Amino acid sequence: MPNPGSAPSYHIAWAFYIHSTRIYDVWKAVFRSYITSNDLISLTPVGDAVYNKKFLNLLPLLFPAPKFNVHNFYSYEPYFYNAVHRVLGYYANSIYKFPRSRNYFSSFFSKQEALFESIARAIYTKDWNYMKIIDVGSIAEIASDIQSGFLENTTNTVYEVTQYWSALLSQLIALLEDDVLIRDKFGIVTQSIADKLILLGAKVGIQVPRDSLYRFDLANKINDLFLLIEKETWNVNAVNNLLRDENNWKVFF
Repeated sequence: MPNPGSAPSYHIAWAFYIHSTRIYDVWKAVFRSYITSNDLISLTPVGDAVYNKKFLNLLPLLFPAPKFNVHNFYSYEPYFYNAVHRVLGYYANSIYKFPRSRNYFSSFFSKQEALFESIARAIYTKDWNYMKIIDVGSIAEIASDIQSGFLENTTNTVYEVTQYWSALLSQLIALLEDDVLIRDKFGIVTQSIADKLILLGAKVGIQVPRDSLYRFDLANKINDLFLLIEKETWNVNAVNNLLRDENNWKVFF
């Protein structure tokens, strides 16, 4: 795969939720216009040299050339779907065309729901004196199961695919966060990254999900939680420490 440069440590779930905003589709359409016309954006060689350099560096990542014969059957994006499916069990819908693996974390969704439900009960009842609905042993077991599932399915090229898409998506987010670029070159005046994406998508004929702000926020919270699950040794003490620190609820929930 092309080298997208370094990126902060992201879990593949972060890339999944960011990708679901259609940020990748929108910027591909923008860059396609950039290289074929000046209908949407016009960058001059001198005055806009910084942006020209950024765009030219991103072009091979958004439109990568196949390096192996296997890429003639699937482009890079289906391998992302494949990695998400293997690690999270998502993208089961047949409309997504990607190479399937018989081995994947099929129970992830149910374990994730059970974990969130158990943590929610713990938060909801933590100040009740007469009843506390909390089972730290159960939370520790579920977290440990999720951790094992992540480890067992992050194999072969999954890690490299995750790093590639995380780095690429983080660079596309950085373009959206560049107020000068978005305001002066695209005529979009708003502070919300989700609103910027929605308005930019409208310019290129791509419908961005209206709940994109929620997806951006969820991606960051899920990322922090899943990275913690991956690195912690889960037992009763670890869960008690997690529940005791109220900063965790500000970060995760």
